[in-house]
Amino acid sequence: MNFVKASLKNRQVTITVFLMMFAFGIYSLITMPRREDPKITIPAGLVVAYFPGADVTQVEDQVTSKIEEYLFQFEEVRKDKTYSITAEGVTEIHVW
Repeated sequence: MNFVKASLKNRQVTITVFLMMFAFGIYSLITMPRREDPKITIPAGLVVAYFPGADVTQVEDQVTSKIEEYLFQFEEVRKDKTYSITAEGVTEIHVW
């Protein structure tokens, strides 16, 4: 027996299920928190450090590695969700 035939045959069950779903939808709509400006937390960060006059190796050794070492102390920061870009005198560390 397919779904449509069963729904037509058992009309009381179909109406009861529909009314329960409708009541639950109204209840959810009433109790759902609403704000004009909802709070949205995006767990991401960007660290940019400038080291004028330094080459890539100096920036990597003296800046990038120390910042990454500090960031990885937090359990929320995972190495697979972090990447860094090091150029002459600048490092960017992206954290998700």
